[in-house]
Amino acid sequence: MNQLVLNILEKLEKLKQQGGNEYWNIEWDTGKFLSQLVTIHKPMVILEIGTSTGFSGLWLAGTADQYGGRLITIESSKKRLPLAKDSFGLSKLENIELIFAHAPECFEQFDESLVVDMMFIDASKRDYIKFYNKMKPFLSDGAVIIADNVISHSEFVGDYLDLVRKENDSVLLDIDQGLEFTIYKKTTN
Repeated sequence: MNQLVLNILEKLEKLKQQGGNEYWNIEWDTGKFLSQLVTIHKPMVILEIGTSTGFSGLWLAGTADQYGGRLITIESSKKRLPLAKDSFGLSKLENIELIFAHAPECFEQFDESLVVDMMFIDASKRDYIKFYNKMKPFLSDGAVIIADNVISHSEFVGDYLDLVRKENDSVLLDIDQGLEFTIYKKTTN
């Protein structure tokens, strides 16, 4: 991760602390974990559902940039979108595609040749199962899926957890708000 990206991450972390619940960024430790996963797995295409201010996207794209990977990130909030655009622009990273749309409806516009090697889900908790089901045709076998807030919002993600655990290798990680770590098995779906 280059120093410019780290500086922007620190500024966004301060903004989150000042703004309270207004900015829905992941925790710093979750960002470091995502960065480590990208370093190990080296996904060529990462899909992020829920950009917010661009904090998690910078962790993902900043790491993927080191080997030629790219990030596609989706945000539906008109309020947070300009913050993400500014964050990405300041980072000078050229491997980020920011889409202003609602997921999963926007998945229908994806080119059928798209192959996603890693997916980070941090948007409407009730829709995690929809995101997962609609993205299956685009996920590579062995794709890494990380879903955030599965402990803090457990009442909304139970159906998602049941399904990914039934169909794949999946485990709950007690990091920050809770992460579900899934290795996607395309052959069983």
